[in-house]
Amino acid sequence: MAIVKYEIDSSKELTQEEIEMIREAEKLPYIPDDDAPALTPAQIEQFRKIVEERNNSRRKQTVSLRISNSTLTAAKALGKSYTSILSTVLDNIFKDPQALEKYL
Repeated sequence: MAIVKYEIDSSKELTQEEIEMIREAEKLPYIPDDDAPALTPAQIEQFRKIVEERNNSRRKQTVSLRISNSTLTAAKALGKSYTSILSTVLDNIFKDPQALEKYL
């Protein structure tokens, strides 16, 4: 079986041809080789634990806070993902001691 490499630009919509290629690739069997050997059950379990720990550390907590109407309006004007944007802003402020000091 030949190796076929194809790059998909994630910033563009998939074409019907690309979608069909992906569907066909899903049907192909997994064949272990030197670059991607088969994993043992112990390795799979270790991988599962690592992924679970990573996901738990990335899980965001829901909190309530009071913000002005003007700030909420400006945030909502950013689109449906405005809460993610607010979260990113807070994350970045708390990672930068000089920026945080400015607001204390």
